Amino acid sequence: RAVAADVMTEELSEYELARLETIRKNQLAFESMGLGDAVAGLRAAASRPKLPKARSKPRPAADPSARRSSRRLSGEAAANGGLVDSDGETDHPAYRDPNDVSAMTAPELKAWCDALRADVLRMAWVERLGEEEMRRLDGAQEWLPPLLVFSSRF
Repeated sequence: RAVAADVMTEELSEYELARLETIRKNQLAFESMGLGDAVAGLRAAASRPKLPKARSKPRPAADPSARRSSRRLSGEAAANGGLVDSDGETDHPAYRDPNDVSAMTAPELKAWCDALRADVLRMAWVERLGEEEMRRLDGAQEWLPPLLVFSSRF
C-alpha cells in the first residue's frame, strides 16, 4: 500500500499534494480534540441514500372550454382594436395618438404640418427673422412631412 501511495503522489500536482496535506492536518486536529469519531459519523450521515420523493396526486382533467386562448393565434380579429375599459367595456373606438405621424394619411399629415407651422409663426422670435430665414421657414412645408414620416419609423 505504501508503494501505491508513492506512485499516486508522484502523479499529483503541487496543488493536489498541498490539499492532501491540509486534509491530513485537519484529521489530526479533529482526533486531538476527540472528534475523530464525530467526523466519521457525519460523513456516514451525509452519504446515506435519500428517500424517494412522494409522487404527486394526478390532477383532474381540465375542461377544454375553460382554457384561455389567443384570438390573434386563432386568426380572429380583436374587437375594437383589442382595447378594454377598466370595467370591461369595449364599445369605444381604438385610441390613436393624434401626434403619431406614422399613422396619418397624406391629408392629415399636411394639416398637422400646417398647424405646426402656424404655431411657429405665432412665436415672438419669428418677428426677428430676416427675409432669407423666412424663406427657409416657408420651405419647411416641402421637407418637413417626409422628415417626420421617416423619423417616426425609428
